[in-house]
Amino acid sequence: MSEIISDWERADEAHLATYKGVMRLTLISSIFLVILLALMGAFLT
Repeated sequence: MSEIISDWERADEAHLATYKGVMRLTLISSIFLVILLALMGAFLT
């Protein structure tokens, strides 16, 4: 029974890690988009 619990914890940790990775990727891409839009606005005006 304890093996099953440890497997669950390991899977949960992996899931958390991937979730954090996705969040970081989303944050980086959104920041990049904001910078890109700011540069475009600066060049257009």
